[in-house]
Amino acid sequence: MITLPVRQWVSKALPVNQGPWSKPTKHVAVAYNPVDGWIYTCGGDYAHTTPAGISAESGTCEMWRYSVELHRLEIVQPYCRPDGGLQPNGADEVGWCYNTKANRFVMHPGFMWGHSGACPGTNMIKNQIMEFDPVASSWALSTVPPSLRGTEGNFTQYDPVTDTLTRFCNAGPEAQSWSYVTRTWTRYKWPLPNLNFSDTGTTIDVQGRAIYFCTGNKLWRYNLDAHGIEDLGTTPQTTFAENKPVWDSINKVLLWPCFADTDNETTPGVQEWARMHVYHPDTRTWEVDVVSGTGVKGRHSVFDPANNCLILAGNVWNRPSSTSIHLFRYGQSTVTKPAGATNLIVKEDQ
Repeated sequence: MITLPVRQWVSKALPVNQGPWSKPTKHVAVAYNPVDGWIYTCGGDYAHTTPAGISAESGTCEMWRYSVELHRLEIVQPYCRPDGGLQPNGADEVGWCYNTKANRFVMHPGFMWGHSGACPGTNMIKNQIMEFDPVASSWALSTVPPSLRGTEGNFTQYDPVTDTLTRFCNAGPEAQSWSYVTRTWTRYKWPLPNLNFSDTGTTIDVQGRAIYFCTGNKLWRYNLDAHGIEDLGTTPQTTFAENKPVWDSINKVLLWPCFADTDNETTPGVQEWARMHVYHPDTRTWEVDVVSGTGVKGRHSVFDPANNCLILAGNVWNRPSSTSIHLFRYGQSTVTKPAGATNLIVKEDQ
């Protein structure tokens, strides 16, 4: 586990103009692989090398991975696979999570461009659920059929306890759950105002049996077993699409690296730097502005339990570029991972 101070941002420089996080970017899906400890990306919008005639920003087919332990960024897949194998076509806003039973990433559309003729000789797939094997570095069509609302909704979470996928959409609003056990999709609807549930960043607390997300200036909790939705009250600042909280599975708190910007915000003087708010489910209280820092900004966040830290990366769209990745540790813990094991053993410091 790397050494980090608590309640402080630590910024680490990235190679300039490499990958999705050293230039203006949005919509990049990120997920942690508990087997190899790397964070993998899928899709999104950022400047990248593309075939002639294809948008240089929207719906990339590139994939990258980042190691907190090594502070290393590596390309996993170029825009066009050289082996001619399957790959998603123009993934822009997609669900992306790791299935720990199958040891595969799951890509769930989402919005996909479908760049016609982009990669001749490569089998490019649009609007179908796909799985990525990080060991073989190859894609396959999933046996999971399209969800009941098709491609509506972006963020998807995998629950290893019930072996299910869960995503949200606006109709109702509702949660859609796929069971790998019963091989069925189930819809759970609630009599709530039609808030933006489709484009809302979610995070999962497997042990606490909950999915959290912020929308409509409120924090919400979805119960993975009872399938109810709970309003946890007003958020410390305004919510907006895609700005996701992150569950800290080591310290059992919800981390919310929040800024006040939108996709195309160009108004000078608005808050541009990330603020860190922390929610405590046990007391139902927020710690507001635990830390803030000039130069710390990003659109994409994920938690690395092996290193007990949140990762914030990617620039705000139409804003001056940052060429750093930002790490945040809320509290100190000793984390060990036995050789060959995929489950983390956590010892809380007293």
